[in-house]
Amino acid sequence: MRTGTKDNLKKWAIIALFVFVIVTITVKSSFLYKMNYWVDPNCYFTVARSMKNGFVIYRDIYEQKGPYVYFLHFIAASISKGYTGMYFFELIAGFIVACFSYKILSLYIESDKRKIIYLLIFLSFYYTSPAFCAGDSVEEMSIPFLLIAFYFLTKSIKSNTSMPFYQMIIIGALSGIIFLSKYTLCGMIFAIALMTFIWDIKEKRTSKAFLKILYFFIGFIVALLPALIYFKINDSVSYFLDTYFYNNIFLYSSEKKSFIEKIGLALFGYFSSYMHLYTTYLLIIPGFVFAFSDKRNHSRLFITVLIVYLITVLCLFGGGVYYRYYGLPTVVFGLFGIISIDKHSYKMTKVMNTIKKQGKKLFLVLIPLELILIFAVGENNHHIFYTEEDYAVINISNIVNEYKESHENVSVYNYGGLDYGIYNLTDTCPPNKYFCKLNIKLPEMYEVQNETIKNGDATFVITKNLRIEDITEKYELIYSEESDDYYNLVKCGESTYYLYKLKES
Repeated sequence: MRTGTKDNLKKWAIIALFVFVIVTITVKSSFLYKMNYWVDPNCYFTVARSMKNGFVIYRDIYEQKGPYVYFLHFIAASISKGYTGMYFFELIAGFIVACFSYKILSLYIESDKRKIIYLLIFLSFYYTSPAFCAGDSVEEMSIPFLLIAFYFLTKSIKSNTSMPFYQMIIIGALSGIIFLSKYTLCGMIFAIALMTFIWDIKEKRTSKAFLKILYFFIGFIVALLPALIYFKINDSVSYFLDTYFYNNIFLYSSEKKSFIEKIGLALFGYFSSYMHLYTTYLLIIPGFVFAFSDKRNHSRLFITVLIVYLITVLCLFGGGVYYRYYGLPTVVFGLFGIISIDKHSYKMTKVMNTIKKQGKKLFLVLIPLELILIFAVGENNHHIFYTEEDYAVINISNIVNEYKESHENVSVYNYGGLDYGIYNLTDTCPPNKYFCKLNIKLPEMYEVQNETIKNGDATFVITKNLRIEDITEKYELIYSEESDDYYNLVKCGESTYYLYKLKES
């Protein structure tokens, strides 16, 4: 085997091993955790398992995200009963993130040793940021696509050449997938296509510019086809349009707000994201400094990065609603901060010579240090030491599962809150399409949730910090347990989970 090939394999083996370790530690779909308590992934899995039982998205089971989120979780749910299938996809996503982050770094940094060190630091910042939450967010699974598009753009700017047509088709296809996952995440990738068009026009490549827009939309439309065919076959196109577009656009915000109020809320969301991505924002500022100082491209890189960043932020926070994971895609811009730090530290010849001469020793020190920092900073890590008995929902599911062993047609209902994971843990499908209370002002959802418990349509009902004795007399409380309470995955006290059982007539 050639020395270059051997060194290349060793390099990617180190990267792959680090990705495996950091993903395994930080995502709660990993085998190190007893369950993923985050409500969002549990919603996705409930929809996916319902699909396996013949439910059609939006028509028979109601959730707000795009169809490709559920298609992915359908495959994950088919791989395993629990969360393992999604852990497998998160490993793949992590490796793609590492691969294209490395490629972007390679455009400006020659030393393999420095690139690997910087990559490990970047991945540590990304996976331990509070915005990463428990993993399995739509944002996390979209970042590989965003990085691929960002690499294509950065490479074309660095080489001062026009982006190839095939890359525009790929960018268009990636946009289509993201668009039918969570369309607010499309800002970055649409901005990348826009800047490609603008620079081609500026360089008087007008015919190429318009052809690329055509190729972009070809890729975009092709990516939409599987979902559109699915809804057409199941006669549910209207449900798809109403749920994913109309309801999300007009009902997701809690109340009607003026334009000024929306701008204020968008700014609040943007600056709040600093708290949840503080390590990344420390890199973004020097990243803009580097882009601005890159004289070889006559400020093209700075203008491009700035416009893409502003459009990304506008799309992420412009709706006037904010959750801590919304800002996660902005980690991409942190790569330029690392490049900037390298360019300025390169003047420190002693430091660079040390890295060059002592590279192997640095790796032996860096990797354990990185792992210690991941354990120290990561928000989920203390849950690695939790047993099943430490999770109230698991204890409740054990009661239901024991009852199922001697009874048929047992159903469970998650009332008055987001999906706590009870459907996944009991391997059951909800009795109606409104399987939990989502963060959307939809009157029908509240009505169906209330009617379900008033009519006694479920064998068991689970609630969190909510008693239902005043709502219905059909159920009796059989179990309650206090458990650590998390708001956006940050511990903020304790909650009480209640399990009700339908009274025997």
